[in-house]
Order: sequence, then structure tokens, then C-alpha cells
Amino acid sequence: STVHFDATYYLAQAAGFSPLDALVVAQYDQALDTSSFTMRDEDGALPVDPSACETPEAPPECMLHSASVGGLDRNDFAGGGVFYHFMAPPAGAEVDGRAPAIGDPDREPFLNHVRRWAWGQGPLCVGGFTDDTAQDCYRSATRPDNLFVGRIPFVSELGFIGYIDWTGKIEEQRIAEDAVTGEQQPASALDVQFDRATAPLVRLGIYRMRCRTGYHTGFALMPPNSSVRVPRMPVRFCSIRFRSRSTNC
Repeated sequence: STVHFDATYYLAQAAGFSPLDALVVAQYDQALDTSSFTMRDEDGALPVDPSACETPEAPPECMLHSASVGGLDRNDFAGGGVFYHFMAPPAGAEVDGRAPAIGDPDREPFLNHVRRWAWGQGPLCVGGFTDDTAQDCYRSATRPDNLFVGRIPFVSELGFIGYIDWTGKIEEQRIAEDAVTGEQQPASALDVQFDRATAPLVRLGIYRMRCRTGYHTGFALMPPNSSVRVPRMPVRFCSIRFRSRSTNC
């Protein structure tokens, strides 16, 4: 996609990321929209078959593909994936779609929640439901099932059609699948699935995809204590030739 991959790849470099770090951010921006990202070179050829990356002995070229992030799929209602694609602010909140108040948890609670997680400042919870400290996912003191109820209205050119309701469990959001077992892992496992340098870039790519933020805020507003540093550097637009695994920078 021009927005999710191409624009993110160049914007990340404009913000100071190296071409390879920018690639990781762009991979996971795109992967969230399509459940995974598969790299192809300028001739449409695969650098490595994705099936070869599903083994403990995966070749190094597998870093050009993303892991599967099926836990954030737009059709995953019960698991909370739908919230990453269709977000609505609280009833009565004054919002500006062109400049979302991403730092205000009262006006943009879900965007703020994902942003805090991307910066390593809190957990990533289904629906953004946390306890009062914002350092743990919400747990009901009276209901052992700990469920939420979701509702989506349907409106056509003929007017209101109706609702679809669903329920899901409030827990830590599951994101990427284990390459060997195929099981979806919780968000906190990203730091285990990826090395310490890559995990913050994956988180940033996922945050960039937040549809109402990604198209407008890009790589602005990095906090001073962010785990992802954005040095102020001249813009460098570099291309990567994956067939030869080299760059022109």
C-alpha cells in the first residue's frame, strides 16, 4: 500500500531512521492492514519462501518478511483486533480527525493507550481497558469472566439498518504468531520474539497503522524518554536491492 508501506518507509528515513530500521517500521505498518507483510524485489520475486521462515532454522532473509500479526486482524472481534481499524472516541468528546489529541486519554483513550504501549510506558490491553494505574489490564472485582460487550451500528444510504453485538475477554492484547507453534502471543512477548533493537520498531509500526493517527501524525511527538530515538538528520532517501542484499547508502 502506498500509505502503509511506501510512505511509512520514506517518512521513517526522513525522521532519521536508517533504511533497514525504516523497513521494519514499514513492514509492521503494512502487516497490520493485511495480517502479514511479504517482501518482493523489483521483479516481483520472493527473497525467500515464507514457508521456510516457519522453522527454527529460518534463513536470515526471513527478516525481509514480517511475522504474522493475526491477533490485530480487522475481523477479529472477540480478540480485540477490530479496535485497531475502527476507532470511535467517547460519546460527547470533542475531537479533530485532522489532528487527533493523541496525548489526551479523555478525548482519545484508545489512541493514547496504544501510544503509551508503543513508547514502552504501559501494557497493550484488548479495547484499551486498563486499571486505574494504566499499568495493568482491567480485571473485574465481581465478574470472573471479565468480558466486554461491543456493538457496531450499520448505516446505509437508506438509513440505519441495525446493530451487531459481540463479546470478548479483557486481557493483554495478542499480536504476533509464534513462527513454530502458530499460536498468537501476547503483546509483551514481542520483546522475546524480537531482539531488543527490533521490538521498539515493531511497536512503532503497529502504532503508525492506527488509521486515524497514521495518516496525520507520522513520526512526530516522540517523548524524551521514548525507547525509540529519532535523531534530527537530513532526509536520506535510500533504496534497498533485496536480491543483492545491499543498499546504495
